[in-house]
Amino acid sequence: MNATPDIEKTVCRRCFAVLSSADKFCRHCGAATEHAGDGAPSLVPVEVVPERRRSNREILENPWTILAMLFLVMGPLALPLLWWSRRFSIFWKIVLSILVTVYITGLGYLAWCAVQQAWQSIEQLRM
Repeated sequence: MNATPDIEKTVCRRCFAVLSSADKFCRHCGAATEHAGDGAPSLVPVEVVPERRRSNREILENPWTILAMLFLVMGPLALPLLWWSRRFSIFWKIVLSILVTVYITGLGYLAWCAVQQAWQSIEQLRM
């Protein structure tokens, strides 16, 4: 009886993704594995790894997170998150980029109108 059975699946130590034992790099985070030739094993047997946590990259690539960042939190500063995401097609990346630009321009115009109206109210109070 063999004490160490051959394991066909392994888990990346960096992102805990389940991989084939022959993979040289993690398919999810790109970390080198023991088969990449760097000498330091980065794969562990599936049975040894505890419950998998969601990685930051996984959270940031959630389409709802990206949409919230685009329209509620960061505006155009979140466009790199959209373009780095693998969950949106090129078509949707272009459409969402245009929508964010129009949205932010509209918000800027509304802010400008509010400042102008406030300035006019202040000028009327001075007289």
